[in-house]
Amino acid sequence: MYQAAGDIYIDGVPRGGSGPGLLRLSLASAFFLLGVLLALKGLVGHDSPERTVLVGLGATCAAGGLLALSSSIRRWRRSRRYTPGRVRRLEHQLADAAEYLTRELLAQGGREERLRRLQHPSPLSVRWDTADDLSDHWANVRGRDEADTPLDLSGDFPSIGDVFAAVPSRRLILLGPVGAGKSALALHFALGRLRSITAEDAIPVILSPVSWDPRAESLAAWAARRLALDHPALARRTVADVPVASELLFRGRLLPILDGFDEMPVELRPEALRRLRDELGRGEPLIMTSREDEYRAAVDTAHTGLPGAAAVRLRPLGAADIIGYLRRTATKTIAEGRPTTRWDPVLEAIRHPGDSPRPVQARLVREALSTPLMVSLARTAYSATAREPAELLDGRRFPTPSAIEEHLLDQLIPSVTDRPERMTRGLTFLARRLGSLGTQDLAWWNFGGRAPRAIATLGLALPLAGASALMRWLFPDLRISWFGAVLPLWLTFAMLCPLPLAQFAADSRRREATPVPRCFERPESLARLLLVKLGIIPPIAVYLWWLSGFPLPAAVAVYVAVVAVVLHPRVQVATAQSPPRMLRQDRAATLASMGLVNIATRGPAVWMGAVLMLLPVAVLGYWQSSGGRDHSGTVHWAVAMGGAAGAIAVCGMSLSAWGGYTAARVGPWAAGMLPWDVVDFLDDAHQRGVLRRSGGFYQFRHARLQERLASSDESEPTGRTGGPVPGRAPLDHEADGTRLLLPSAFAVGLVGLLFGMTRIPGVPGPYTALPPGCELLDRSDVSAALSDPERATDFLSADPVADCAWVSGEDGAGVVFRARVHRPVPGRSAAEVAEVHYETELPTGEPRGPGPPSPTEAPSYEPPTAFTLPEAPRNVDETATRVDIPGPHPLIVTVVRAGNVVLTISYDGQAGDRPEDAYPRLARISHDLAVSAARKLPG
Repeated sequence: MYQAAGDIYIDGVPRGGSGPGLLRLSLASAFFLLGVLLALKGLVGHDSPERTVLVGLGATCAAGGLLALSSSIRRWRRSRRYTPGRVRRLEHQLADAAEYLTRELLAQGGREERLRRLQHPSPLSVRWDTADDLSDHWANVRGRDEADTPLDLSGDFPSIGDVFAAVPSRRLILLGPVGAGKSALALHFALGRLRSITAEDAIPVILSPVSWDPRAESLAAWAARRLALDHPALARRTVADVPVASELLFRGRLLPILDGFDEMPVELRPEALRRLRDELGRGEPLIMTSREDEYRAAVDTAHTGLPGAAAVRLRPLGAADIIGYLRRTATKTIAEGRPTTRWDPVLEAIRHPGDSPRPVQARLVREALSTPLMVSLARTAYSATAREPAELLDGRRFPTPSAIEEHLLDQLIPSVTDRPERMTRGLTFLARRLGSLGTQDLAWWNFGGRAPRAIATLGLALPLAGASALMRWLFPDLRISWFGAVLPLWLTFAMLCPLPLAQFAADSRRREATPVPRCFERPESLARLLLVKLGIIPPIAVYLWWLSGFPLPAAVAVYVAVVAVVLHPRVQVATAQSPPRMLRQDRAATLASMGLVNIATRGPAVWMGAVLMLLPVAVLGYWQSSGGRDHSGTVHWAVAMGGAAGAIAVCGMSLSAWGGYTAARVGPWAAGMLPWDVVDFLDDAHQRGVLRRSGGFYQFRHARLQERLASSDESEPTGRTGGPVPGRAPLDHEADGTRLLLPSAFAVGLVGLLFGMTRIPGVPGPYTALPPGCELLDRSDVSAALSDPERATDFLSADPVADCAWVSGEDGAGVVFRARVHRPVPGRSAAEVAEVHYETELPTGEPRGPGPPSPTEAPSYEPPTAFTLPEAPRNVDETATRVDIPGPHPLIVTVVRAGNVVLTISYDGQAGDRPEDAYPRLARISHDLAVSAARKLPG
């Protein structure tokens, strides 16, 4: 019994844990519904202080309930995983997955076998002996057999399957030098087992441990993740809601083959051995290949080896093996009745070096061809080309075994392509670039040195410059107070732009600044995506917008960015299916999300830049909605929205792996070092057997070839082609003060800009001062309303108010006139301030301002009466006339708004015995008086 992935495994069959799953599910559902009801009550209720509290509390409860509901559903489903019916369905599902995986591995292994030319003629007869010194105690290897005597595991290439079967623990380590044939032997074992596999046998899967970080995850978790990415069908979930790859591993249906333990980083090898010691269960099989010295050093450091493992040491090739293999690879001819090949002079010298005219050179050739790698290179260079292998016996050209090996390495590329200069030039450039980076992994998104960083910086700088120009075009004369200094708004904005660039420059010196390819990930369940992964975002965004005026376009942008991140996750590059597919996926993900997926995940510098790119639209919306701009035309909004969208798209695309790759290939292509389509070039080299693929990386198939190409031309320094300066270590992010200093400065500057925006008065109106009131409404104007009018008051317009009152000398009727010019205030234009005051000046049943005494008779208060009056002049925006106090002596009030000036006429007329019949006439007089005064406004 053991526990893995939250489940208990008994005899290899998982059993779900117990628990009150339905109770948790019910409580989470109730909590979620409570939050929805509270939010709805707050949204549909009347304006009140409690409304905000209800909506906020409801949104919080709904979001928390949604998360709890998702977790409860998963727990409840887990508790019901292994019912008898589901166990039967699970067995069928795993059987289908195993059959699919076997077919996939056979197809992949066959392609690799052809690339290595292992299928014809028969492979080299690699031999090995038992490595007693690097094997575990033989009692541990034998298991129940307590005898500690070594096993005889010596054998040759065809018998690798039998040797593995002879190891009771089913753990085997293949040790040998570079080019000894370890990987070919592992591939041959896997293919042989796959071709004769039965339902009870474990499926061999070859994994490169170079991508495994044993400090972060277990072997089982890493292997399951890699298999799921290499074989998408294994990423599906079983009826028990567990990934198929994980279930196959837990059931012991897979046999991991770790090919290249020595290729792991040096510091991780001891930790890997400790992980294997602690995690491998009894009877769990494993095969591992490594160079002997590297494995021995890891054992000495970790003070442990692979538990229960037997080790074998590959031997150098013998003369008979070399002769028999090379002779079969060349075309035979019949001479004097016996078959001969072009290899015969060399092979005869190797067989009998003492009888050769050049015995010393014959021994050198035999020593150079003692590994399968060199024999394979010799076959490629001579067996299917017009070159004569007899040249290897030339001691002046090849005085040492190393010279022969370098010559064979040099002949690999000319032997597999009809354009050797092009491929050699390109691969030499890439080999030298990998040497400067100190790695064997050739990543198409990270081979360009400084070019991706440069294009990303340019992609951030140009949109910021464009946003500054847009701010100047939208607000050319607007000035704000920014920390005591009165500056143009666009200049204040431009002063913030260098901060994201400085932060980005600091981040770019860290390894984390390297762009990572992304892919489009189709959600397993649309309902789960909408309800669980994304369901929490819309209510929060809408709530913030409703509560605090958070602009809806910004909320939508945040939501789209979250969707982009969820649907376009990072590619696990070490386990990707192929680099060409990664490039297509990253390009599609970038274009589909308009670059938002890269902006949302690249850190504070890019977030700061994105805020500034969107700020012109936010400022324009605020400026218009708060009265700063009475009218913003379609052109303003189209340019602002289009500029912001374009800036975000350019920035996001320049930050993508595809954008960096595009920029990185410009320089080498212009210099003639690489073709334009670098990925196709690399894929062609892979198809020709020069490179190999390891997940999303390309690697030189032979490390010796990379070293040879890198050292072939030292005249051109790496710095000329944009590579990083060797020895320049990334900055320690903990010690880099800019990590917090620059974002803090940006936040303070942005808050100051926004605060300054809120303190800017709105647009002034057309009128700044008023003449005396009795000039606007003079005696000739009021003569139509009053007989023998006399002026009662006249206040000069030393302030924004102009008053004047006229009284009739005969019947006591009167006219009170008031005009007020309104100034802009922060957040409101002068016209908007006047409009607010116009609403407050509308008649409410009482006379306003100075005027004649109220009528002596008690008026009968009836609902005010409104009238339809003639159209006002062009400078009048609004006008209203009503009977404020009805009766024989009614009070007729007319209010007029002309721009930022509000004029009020209070006319106390005589209605006689039938006041209802006199109201229209009196209203017309009051209206004409107000309009007459409005016509005299200056300007």
